Amino acid sequence: MKYITEAERSTKQNEAARMRFVESAIDKWAKTDIAGLDLIKLREKSISRASVAAVAVENQERHFKMLTESQLSTAFGTALRPEHLLKATYIGSAQSKLADMFTVVPLASTDDVFMYVYANNASAQRGSTANERTFETQSPYYPGEQSIPTAMTGTIDGSNKTFTYTIPVLPVIPLWVKVFVNDALVGIDNGSGAIINYNGGTGIDTAATNTVDYNATGAVTINFATAPATGSTVTLQWNSSLESKTNFDTYAGQITLELRKERFNARPFPLGFDYSMMTQVMLDTDQIGNAHELLTNAVAQSLAKAKDERGIRFVSQIARTNAIRTFNTDFGTAGAVDRKLWKNNVKNSINNISAEITNDTQRGEVNKIVGAPLAIAYIRDVDGFVPDNSEAGYAGARKVGTLDGMEVFQIPVNSTGSAGLANNELMLTFSNPMTPQDCPAIFGDLTTLSAELTFPQLNTQGTLASVCDQRMINNKFARILQLSNLTYNI
Repeated sequence: MKYITEAERSTKQNEAARMRFVESAIDKWAKTDIAGLDLIKLREKSISRASVAAVAVENQERHFKMLTESQLSTAFGTALRPEHLLKATYIGSAQSKLADMFTVVPLASTDDVFMYVYANNASAQRGSTANERTFETQSPYYPGEQSIPTAMTGTIDGSNKTFTYTIPVLPVIPLWVKVFVNDALVGIDNGSGAIINYNGGTGIDTAATNTVDYNATGAVTINFATAPATGSTVTLQWNSSLESKTNFDTYAGQITLELRKERFNARPFPLGFDYSMMTQVMLDTDQIGNAHELLTNAVAQSLAKAKDERGIRFVSQIARTNAIRTFNTDFGTAGAVDRKLWKNNVKNSINNISAEITNDTQRGEVNKIVGAPLAIAYIRDVDGFVPDNSEAGYAGARKVGTLDGMEVFQIPVNSTGSAGLANNELMLTFSNPMTPQDCPAIFGDLTTLSAELTFPQLNTQGTLASVCDQRMINNKFARILQLSNLTYNI
């Protein structure tokens, strides 16, 4: 096999540097009042969310360190301090469930790169496609001496018994020639140039000419005892010797490694806030809390909700490039007599979509389910669903349980499907826990920006902005399942 070692080396160096940055950020902020024990607990629950949150706060602090004393004085009034924004940045990143539902990489800059490697076929040989991923397009006959089963020459009309073929690559290895009818093995060579019945069969007419020329011409002639029926297939398979140096390039498959770079151009997604100075005075004097901190925290939570909904909509748009599958929830019209028993059939639809993913990509299966509340309510009653209420009080997306090991997330929607999903829809995805690039999309998360002004009318207006970007990776890893006829009384 041929490897591009430099690509592999660059990828590993890039990933190692990113992980060192992430781990140092987690270790640093877990020791502060900004994140503290909450970050440690979050890391135990979700390393992805903890990584994104710690890096976002780290990037925010680095920005503050570049400001001068006069800039800090202008930007932060008597009630507002940089640590308030650091706390808001942490909350906004930590409460986002995007890293649990999909693949999120912490960004180190606004123009960051995520690198990974794909293994590709070096050439188009025996059913493979050149420069395409090996695990998606490689034929089982790509490496080695064996040919793919190839159609023989002869009319298949129920009366013709004689078929011929000329093997193009010589010499042919004795005892490796095989004849198939409808993919069933019926004949083999005997090592001396004759084709005989396989394992005592009677398909080959042994009284007629049935031969193979191993060295000079590669000619093969077969006569069947009974003519293959119309619509049948008659194929031949053989091994050509790799010991002949002229055959090596034809039969020795090669794999190359392709270095892929996903470049993120992180941009701000802002959300504003507004409060009067009287509100701040009342909150401060009543010792309820700091007005700015309360508002920035509320905005941070809203940013997390918006970030999740935006991400789900993006992946749902990717999913809709594939065929949308349906499951009829009306058990009566479906011919069932028991509502509870019928509900369990939805798992068959999910498993069928898993099979589609596996067939389309040669790997993977559904391991994440994201759904609207009504659709999630339906599968909560399915056997194998294990509820998780630890995030019941969270706004926006939250994990609600597992279904046969698949993580299940719920996202609120309105009548227009604001998060990209209608109330009767489930989005089924695969994200490879061992290979980050095996996913529908990758999201890059940098930090949170802040700006505010206090006006003479004793009114303060400000903005928090999530700085992030997204890239589609593989649309085949995301699908939509619609639960048709789903109503609140199903």
